[in-house]
Amino acid sequence: MERAVQIDPNYCEEHSNLAISLLFGWIIWREPQIPGRAKALMHAQRAVEIDPGDSHARRILGCVQLYERNWDEAKFQFDTAVRQNPNNADAVAWMGELQIYLGKPQAALIACAEALRLNPRPPGWYFWIMGMAQISSGHYEEAVASLSREETYGTGSREHLIAALALAGRVSEAQEEARLFLAGNPNWRFGDLAANSPFRSMSIAQPFVDGWRLAGLPMNCLAIAKLSCRRDRRPNSAVSAALLVPREPLYGRVGFSQPGKRLLDFLRRAVRALDVPHDLLP
Repeated sequence: MERAVQIDPNYCEEHSNLAISLLFGWIIWREPQIPGRAKALMHAQRAVEIDPGDSHARRILGCVQLYERNWDEAKFQFDTAVRQNPNNADAVAWMGELQIYLGKPQAALIACAEALRLNPRPPGWYFWIMGMAQISSGHYEEAVASLSREETYGTGSREHLIAALALAGRVSEAQEEARLFLAGNPNWRFGDLAANSPFRSMSIAQPFVDGWRLAGLPMNCLAIAKLSCRRDRRPNSAVSAALLVPREPLYGRVGFSQPGKRLLDFLRRAVRALDVPHDLLP
């Protein structure tokens, strides 16, 4: 794709395809964010510059802007994509993902249903987004059903199936899925995923963090601290790092050694101490 845009710098579609490939490189395949992240934004913007009326290019730019945490710009691009092509089911599905990260699960479910109406035989990632929306709305068994569908089961969506199972009280099944997932992704840490996901506030991320923790998945403490201290860009908001701390001890639900219990207690106290008003954050 890079060779294609070198040969034809005005090839709109290939700029978009390269942008989404670079985006997925760091959000799904865990490739380094530098320089791929900046290049993804550059190519997505270039595609729209070449053809502002291309619905596909608008949708890709919306995807990239979402993961840059430019939520308003992402919404504008998705809205524009759908206005230009009302049958762009992929743009509608991505609007559902945006609504999840904005903490609007009901709007996300509506968008997912509309995407499935437009495309009744969709790629598996539609059900991945649907499952995430169902987790956010507290419909855990429905999320398990969506994420267990043949179209998406066994893909990267397993990371959210694990959370859904655990939150539905099916912890042993969640742990088995976690074992299968970690066999292919030994360096995966839920702190990394949560920190790299464009949640607008920490409370929105909490159900996913709770599910992964219940399933016993490994976390990255530094990434969790990064997530805890992320600004919510809304005025007069506060960042509560304690949201990432279990509301009750985990010892009875997940096995910890004595040193592990002491470390968890220490982290709980330390994270609760990090609650600061938004305007005092650096």
